[in-house]
Amino acid sequence: MKVNPELPQQKKQAPKSQSAQHLKTETNQAGRILIVEDKTTVYSQLQKILGSKGSASDQNPTIKKGETHPKPSSDGTTFTITSVRSGKDALDRIQEAQKNGTPYTMVFVVPTTTPGKEALKTISTVLHEDPALQIILCTEHQDYRWDEILKHIGETDRLLILKNPLEPIDTLQLVHALQKKWMVNQQNHLRLKQAEAQLLSRTRALRAVNHRLKDEVSGRERIEMELRLAQKLEAVGQLAAGIAHEINTPIQFIGDNVHFLKTSFDDYLGLISKYQEACRLLSNMPEHQTLAEEIEEEEEITDLDFLQERVPRAFERAFEGLERVTTIVQAMKEFSHPDQREKVPTDLNNSISNTLTVATNEYKYVAEIETDFGDIPPVTCLGGDVNQVFLNLIVNAAHAIADIVKDPEEKGKIWIKTEKEDAHTVLITIRDSGSGIPEDIRQRIFDPFFTTKGVGKGTGQGLAIARSVIVDKHNGTMSLESNVGEGTTFFIRLPINGNTLSKEEAA
Repeated sequence: MKVNPELPQQKKQAPKSQSAQHLKTETNQAGRILIVEDKTTVYSQLQKILGSKGSASDQNPTIKKGETHPKPSSDGTTFTITSVRSGKDALDRIQEAQKNGTPYTMVFVVPTTTPGKEALKTISTVLHEDPALQIILCTEHQDYRWDEILKHIGETDRLLILKNPLEPIDTLQLVHALQKKWMVNQQNHLRLKQAEAQLLSRTRALRAVNHRLKDEVSGRERIEMELRLAQKLEAVGQLAAGIAHEINTPIQFIGDNVHFLKTSFDDYLGLISKYQEACRLLSNMPEHQTLAEEIEEEEEITDLDFLQERVPRAFERAFEGLERVTTIVQAMKEFSHPDQREKVPTDLNNSISNTLTVATNEYKYVAEIETDFGDIPPVTCLGGDVNQVFLNLIVNAAHAIADIVKDPEEKGKIWIKTEKEDAHTVLITIRDSGSGIPEDIRQRIFDPFFTTKGVGKGTGQGLAIARSVIVDKHNGTMSLESNVGEGTTFFIRLPINGNTLSKEEAA
């Protein structure tokens, strides 16, 4: 067999993957043989057995000393033979070959002058470095017990033992058989790696699909929950708007009539003052003395002074009541917004005032309200949805205060503040003096269906929907601070023009 040169001075390639190494070996049908021996006995024998003519250095001056390249066999397989003197040199060559993507196929270990255990140590070292190597232990004067071999290198099907000197036919068949075995193993290893890669890829794809499906299911559940609530709110809004309209009409009648009665009473007061003046004139006329006395007696019976003092105050209270009803009706109409589908500039201070009016019955017995409305511009938003957020937070604050206020004479406090935080953001702060939120559940309060209230007292949807309205629908942020026993503060930030807050503003 003629030489197939391996040029050690060729430009080194970057380390390749194991799969690339296997593919290169499979394509070139190249077998690389490494011999570890003190002398060149086996090296020379293999040159002859594999068909080499002379030493490699004589044939090609660029080839390293101790290498030869026999000609290819009939099946196209070529071999490169390399000889080194020690196990350390062998390890260096194996590492270099792996780095260059041209691994060795088999290693002949010849324990001639070195101790037998040293040869076994070399075998263990090179197998540890490259478990795919086929190892041939060439013995000349030593016999090896199999249990001793297993003790040093463990169970392996990569080791064969040959007698030295080598039998040409046996050795030739052995080398070609080991080369084919090595290639089959590498091809199988490559296929296994490819199958593992495909399995890993498909597993990742399935996990991604599963994750997307979970997100879609979660998203659909959230959307369905929001849709149900939106439908409920729309129905409540329509009902509230209808009730407000129905109440508004008779209230207008009552208001008009009260105004008429007040005007008429004022006119009567003017007339009565004239009558009283006439009575004083009659009392000075003897012929009308009796009539004057009768009129004075009627004034005492009807308690005219009392009526003149109290009736105007009654009208004032009637007007206050009518104004209160009108305010509630208007708040109900503005709070509901049943037909709003697009964001419009909204006066949040007015929205909060309306919400407080609607929610009065929830907090009036347990908390006092303190507001600090700043000079803020109209915020582009869905007014009805934002009102629902304010309502949820105010009602939750009232309930948190009710948990700790047991004396009917005592009341907690709810503070509401609005301010323009910067050129693009409005900040709404709602703080209560309630029971606070324990730290271990603080991260869960925005989760759908999570509630700390008793059965039948809470659905766990209020804060989840509030956060969805602020974050998802309005591109804002919603956060909180809480101390157990001291209260909770919610911070709502909304972009004034309806755009997404910047990272700095969100932070």
